[in-house]
Formats: sequence, structure tokens, C-alpha cells
Amino acid sequence: MRLVFAGTPAFSVPCLEALLKAPDIDVVGVVSQPDRPAGRGMRLTPSPVKQAAIDAGIDVIACMSVNDVFVMDAWGKSANAEKIDMLADGNAEFSTALGLEADASAFGMGMRSRRFALVADDGIVTHLMVDAPGEFRVSSAESVLEALA
Repeated sequence: MRLVFAGTPAFSVPCLEALLKAPDIDVVGVVSQPDRPAGRGMRLTPSPVKQAAIDAGIDVIACMSVNDVFVMDAWGKSANAEKIDMLADGNAEFSTALGLEADASAFGMGMRSRRFALVADDGIVTHLMVDAPGEFRVSSAESVLEALA
């Protein structure tokens, strides 16, 4: 069975670890809350489950959009996606660096991003699935999981 584990607090880590040891379960990803400032230096710190996933070599799921942090926070809450890293690319700098910017100025929306799914392993892009304008096909969760199978 292929499984995506969702959790954040330390008490969820033993459950994740047990699933990782189960011979008939393949944990293909982990969904956890975004990193939060912690400690005296207020450094961004991953949740216990995210850190356990990183230590185990498991993927962490994030959602990136050309929006500000407030929109991304509200979007995550409205979609009950509080355990997904909701990343803001406010100036489309990341999208532009990937060559996936989309100029929607003609519609009063400024620089945006094409719809895509990206899989990275230790900072190296292993899969980049870019949808054609107006489509939601190759970047869907089903397509991503199929590409990773």
C-alpha cells in the first residue's frame, strides 16, 4: 500500500516510524505544518514529523503560488491544508528562475506562474510536470504519483 502520512506534533513521530518499518506499506510522502520560528534566534524550525520525514529520506509536500504570505496562509486555512507548506512567491522570482513565469498583465494580474508540479531530491529537480495553459492534468496529484511510481 502506498501512503501519504499527515502529522505535525512529536507524538505523531512513533506512528510514522512504525509505518516506515511495516513491510507492506510504502510511505511516499509526508504532509506537515510549515516551518515555524523557534528559539532565541527565531530560526525557522521544521515540525517533529517533518524532521523525522527528512531524516528518513521521505518527501515533504509544499504548495507554492505567486501570492503574498497572507494569501497563502488564508488559502491553506480555507482548504484545510494547514499541514502543507504553503509557500509565497510574491514577486514570481522562483517561477521566473524556473522559466515558468506567465505574464497576465493584459488581465490586470501582473506576473504569475504557469501551473506545474515539481519534485526535488536534495535540491535537485527530478521531475517537472508543466500543464498547458488552461489545463490541470500533468500537475495533478494523481499524475505526480504515477510519475514517481
